[in-house]
Amino acid sequence: MRQYKIIDSLLVWIEDNLTQPLSIDHVAEKSGYSKWHLQRMFKQVTGENVGSYVRSRQLSKSAIALRLTSRSILDISDMYQFDSQQSFTRAFKNQFGETPARYRRAEDWDAQGIKPPIVLEDEKLPPVSFVELDEFRIYAVTGKYHSTLDTYSHSRRVIREKLWQELIDRNRTLPGIIYGVDKVMPGLSTYDEQILFYGIGMLREDMDASYDRYDEIAVEKGLYAQFGYYGKCSEFQDFILKLYHTSLPTLGLIRRRGMDVERYYTDQNRKSSELPDMIFCDYLIPVRQHDQETFISSEQI
Repeated sequence: MRQYKIIDSLLVWIEDNLTQPLSIDHVAEKSGYSKWHLQRMFKQVTGENVGSYVRSRQLSKSAIALRLTSRSILDISDMYQFDSQQSFTRAFKNQFGETPARYRRAEDWDAQGIKPPIVLEDEKLPPVSFVELDEFRIYAVTGKYHSTLDTYSHSRRVIREKLWQELIDRNRTLPGIIYGVDKVMPGLSTYDEQILFYGIGMLREDMDASYDRYDEIAVEKGLYAQFGYYGKCSEFQDFILKLYHTSLPTLGLIRRRGMDVERYYTDQNRKSSELPDMIFCDYLIPVRQHDQETFISSEQI
């Protein structure tokens, strides 16, 4: 039990310090044990070698930086403690099957190769179903904002709550289903910057005559991985991060182009000017599978 607690604490520390030097010597020093004893404990508890785990997590974080920022490949390799761009490229290709440049340019984002962080608690992945959506349109309040990788989760939470509030202020009562859509794009600068787009609204038939006050958004036809969420509004963004960092890589899915879709089931009898504390929502990510012949379920909207 003591070993478990030590490694659990060490895993959190590793995750928080992936941009710092994390050689076996550094990790052993943090743990307070010899290199030999640390590696034996880590292997016993996690089933993995500490050095290879650290490297695979650094490469996974670098893959996210490649897709979500315009930082140069050299800057990213430096940030995640590689000796040179050449050594980074070799290691990246070994884990992801292609060079960093090709990975960045790919139209779709293949989650295979991303190493999920080890979580020692017996956490089950959120159940997934696969649904085919026809194209549909929503009328939404929208916004576009800037963030960094460090502030990304906080920014998405703030944006979502701000526009939710604006939708409530405009309507007071909402239909049984409302929709959120969001998309993240690399910023134009070569630094750690993203552009976040978010919109929340409803179908035309659920709106009053003032629908022209909203932006019309088309949700693309195609296959989506659907995950259900019922919980605190404040914890929803952590749930989404788990989907991207753990569920998609574990399921071996390819995220295709398009916007994520949030389908909220609301209390139509609720009349309030405040955000709900608890939300019931389906979160849908546009995907394609390496083998698309088998779907867990399908539905049409």
